[in-house]
Amino acid sequence: MSYNALRKGRFSQPGQDYFLTLVTHRRRAVFQEFQAARLLIREMRRLETEQRLIWQAWVVMPDHLHGLISLKQCTLPENIRLLKGRSSHTVNAFCQKKG
Repeated sequence: MSYNALRKGRFSQPGQDYFLTLVTHRRRAVFQEFQAARLLIREMRRLETEQRLIWQAWVVMPDHLHGLISLKQCTLPENIRLLKGRSSHTVNAFCQKKG
């Protein structure tokens, strides 16, 4: 079954709780580096500060993130797009600088 077929008919709405698992590209252990994990967490907190969602629980593993969120505004895909876009930008810049 294709990725789009799996998503067909799904929806999200504010006030609901969602369990997430987000995986790094090619399951690279990016977050094994403490500073990279801190950059991800900073972007997670930013979504809370912007009143988009509440992180009920989360754990950052070397190559993925598990989280339980409550949506406050916007859809789940919009919030995930923001988290992934922002964090990948800052984490990739850190990794390139580190060498």
